[in-house]
Amino acid sequence: MEEKLKDISQEYIILCFSLDNIIGKGQVVDSYVGDFDVEKVQLINDTSLLTDKIESLMARLDGFSSENQNEVFIDLKSSVNSLYHLSVSLFNPDKDDFASQIENIYHIPLALPDDHEIKVLKSNITSCLSQLGYTDKWPICYEKWHEDNTVSGEEYYSHLIDYSEQLQELTFENIVKPIIGYMEAESLLEESSVNYELVDTKELWNAYHYYYKGFKSVVKINKNNTFNKHEAFFLAAHEIFPGHHTEAIIKEFLYRKAELGIASTINILSSPSTLISEGIADYGYYFFGKDYTLDQKITHDHRRLTKTARHKTAIQIINNEIGEDEGISLLSESIGIGEKGAEKAIRFATEKWRLYFPCYYMGYKTVSDIYKKAGSQCLAKLYKFSSMELINQPKDE
Repeated sequence: MEEKLKDISQEYIILCFSLDNIIGKGQVVDSYVGDFDVEKVQLINDTSLLTDKIESLMARLDGFSSENQNEVFIDLKSSVNSLYHLSVSLFNPDKDDFASQIENIYHIPLALPDDHEIKVLKSNITSCLSQLGYTDKWPICYEKWHEDNTVSGEEYYSHLIDYSEQLQELTFENIVKPIIGYMEAESLLEESSVNYELVDTKELWNAYHYYYKGFKSVVKINKNNTFNKHEAFFLAAHEIFPGHHTEAIIKEFLYRKAELGIASTINILSSPSTLISEGIADYGYYFFGKDYTLDQKITHDHRRLTKTARHKTAIQIINNEIGEDEGISLLSESIGIGEKGAEKAIRFATEKWRLYFPCYYMGYKTVSDIYKKAGSQCLAKLYKFSSMELINQPKDE
């Protein structure tokens, strides 16, 4: 069975890179740290042939008997199934409606936030602002606070380094050591590295995490954006500790210990893996049981407000329920930012990242729900697997 799974896993890697090659390099494969050398194989350039190959791989996995379906198998099967539906959505975007596309790719239904959820977040923010002396009506109170805490990219960079050092210790003590072991975590801490770069880019993101084989991460920060200094804390948590970098080094370490399969070495954008990854990145600080300062509470809840309202508005635009201009205006008013910022948020969700943006809202909800039910017992599965079937299993299964 192990040899068959290895062969299927290698074919899965080839198919992932084939899809990435067709759509555009880096648009499907975010990172790959496996030992299988993809450069030595012929990628598939025909869309129909690629879809047929993925279907064939799904059929091979369906042929395995139930007693042979271990965790590595279940995670691989989930990944192949998701890749098939991602390819269908990319090659034939009008075949299914948006809700069906998202459910097929992520294996959970498309979640839609209601107005009450947005109102609660706003209420929490205004309450904290009032305690800090910002007593104007919404959104003026938030705008004034944000302006008072805006810093340059260089100063933001300095805050980011400081917060990363603080969060590293908490992460290794509370997450990495319990998952891989004390001695192994000490060794991994020495081997892993994170570099930050201020970059001049026209991309819509504030920061982007790149992971490379050998436990190495690079975080690029968009120097053209303005920054709230308190965002540095959440960026460090999201991109590095306990977020993307932490998840990546754990998976690579366990793969090299033969505890995870080849499929765990590739990160596919718009997949169950990235939904969980974004959920960990945004919710992960709660794993430490720490309280936020008032400024951090404002920042956290406004990040949630932005991603929640963007999620709702973008879906309305995609479903032709409202026009883009109306959506931009509604989002600007809802989250207390100018129309330029709202336009950027809408463009992010409705253009290049159309199939990806649900990861933020739905990932946070998924990980928070799982953690509230299971506590720290769920952390190993959250950091190791992408299959919803595995992650939602009770601990003793």
